[in-house]
Amino acid sequence: MRNAIDLNKLQELRRNGYTFSEISKKTGLNRKVVWRHTHTIPFSKMGSARHEKLNGIVKQIKGQSKFTSRKARIISHLFFDGSLFRTKAPKSYHRVARYINSSKKLINEFEKDIWFVYGLKPTSKNFDGKVWRISFSSKKLFEDLSKYSPSYSTSNSLARIPVEIMNGTRKMKLELLRAFWNDEGSISSEGRLSADTRSKTIMQQLVKLHKEFGFIFNIVKYVDLRRPVYKIYLFKTRKNLEKFVKLQLFTYSIVARGKGEGKTKFSVVKDTLRHFKTR
Repeated sequence: MRNAIDLNKLQELRRNGYTFSEISKKTGLNRKVVWRHTHTIPFSKMGSARHEKLNGIVKQIKGQSKFTSRKARIISHLFFDGSLFRTKAPKSYHRVARYINSSKKLINEFEKDIWFVYGLKPTSKNFDGKVWRISFSSKKLFEDLSKYSPSYSTSNSLARIPVEIMNGTRKMKLELLRAFWNDEGSISSEGRLSADTRSKTIMQQLVKLHKEFGFIFNIVKYVDLRRPVYKIYLFKTRKNLEKFVKLQLFTYSIVARGKGEGKTKFSVVKDTLRHFKTR
C-alpha cells in the first residue's frame, strides 16, 4: 500500500531546509514524488542556513574582476532556456538562477561554469523524465548577473544581451550563438535550421552577430499565444551548413522529438552537409 501524502508535512520539512533525499527517507515517499510537491517551496531563514551547511553552498562568490567567455555562456543560457528570479513567501524570499534543458551534458556544462566563475554548487539538480533542471540560490550571484541586463526574460521588453558580449571577443560572441542554437534551435528532417525568441531587441542583436559571422538568413515574425515571436531561418546552402559545422553552433543539444529523436542536433547537421557534398 502506498504511503499517504501529507503535503503540509512535506512542505514544512522542505521549508526547514531538508533535502529531497532526507524528506524521502523521513516520509517513505519516492524522491521524485517529494520533488514534485516541494521543489517550489522556499526555505525559511533557518532552513536556508541548514541547507547551505548540508550542501556546502558558498555564501560569498568568487571575485569578478574579469568578464570571461565562461561568464558569457552562463548569461547566454539564462536568456534562452534559463531564468533569473526571486521566489517570494511570507517572511522569506530567495534569488535563483535556473537552467532547464533535455541535454544532461549542457546541464553539467552550466554547473561547471557556475562553479568555475562563481564558486557555487547547485541548490538543486533534478530530472523529471523529460528535462533536467539545475538551480543556484545565491544573493551575490543574483546581484552580479543583474548588472548585465535589466531582465533575463525574453518576454520582457527590457531584456538585452549585454555590451560585454556584443562588443566582446569572438569567443564570447560564439558562446552566445551556441547557447541560442543549443537552447532554441532546431533542425527539420529536411535539414532546415531555425531558432526563435520572443524578444525583438534580442533578435535584432542576434541578427547583427549572424551577419558578422557571414550567415545568410531570413527573419519571420509570427504570433503564439497572442504574443509575437521572432524566428531566424538559415538558408539551406552548403556555405551556411559548412559554417554552422565549423563554428559548432550545436554542441550537446539533442533532438527531443520527431525523426531524429535522441540524436545530437550536431550529428543531424553533419549528415545534412554530407548529403549536400554527395549530390
